[in-house]
Amino acid sequence: MPIRDIVRRVIWAAGGLAAAKLVLSIAVPLPDARVLSTFVNGAGGPLLKLYNFMGGGALARGSAFALGIMPYLSARIFMALVGRKNKWWTRGLTLGISVIQGIGYARFTETLPGAVAQPGLAYTLQTVLMLTTVSTFVMLFAEEATSEPEVTETVALPRERVEEQYPERNRVHATPITPLP
Repeated sequence: MPIRDIVRRVIWAAGGLAAAKLVLSIAVPLPDARVLSTFVNGAGGPLLKLYNFMGGGALARGSAFALGIMPYLSARIFMALVGRKNKWWTRGLTLGISVIQGIGYARFTETLPGAVAQPGLAYTLQTVLMLTTVSTFVMLFAEEATSEPEVTETVALPRERVEEQYPERNRVHATPITPLP
């Protein structure tokens, strides 16, 4: 792998980490992080604790990064299972999973007593929009970090070398012209 590609990936990874650190501190509109943290770390089941762990604790903090990379990972795994390697289908599936999980997160936080000051449709829409947007950016960072490097250089071979490698191309296949009777 050329140095240029390694440097590009390191820059993308550093930018992604910096953005993640910033987004972790942004709270989703209105949920009380103390109530969420108490529930997730106390009464939350092992699956909820695992999801919180995989998201860097963002679920318990009520962060905009609450969904994290999980929708993208779920979409990639599903696409691998069905045997398709199409990034547009993966992106669409990631978006759909993010919306569904965002609705679930909004409904989950609304059921916790004291977590949301004004539950309702406006809160749900704001939360879904923010979580889906952040999850989409995480997906784009992940795709860029794992993308194959593009080949931008062409190698020109000398004509003699091409003729040596492909001698059948050098022969002229002319058919003689016969006059019409």
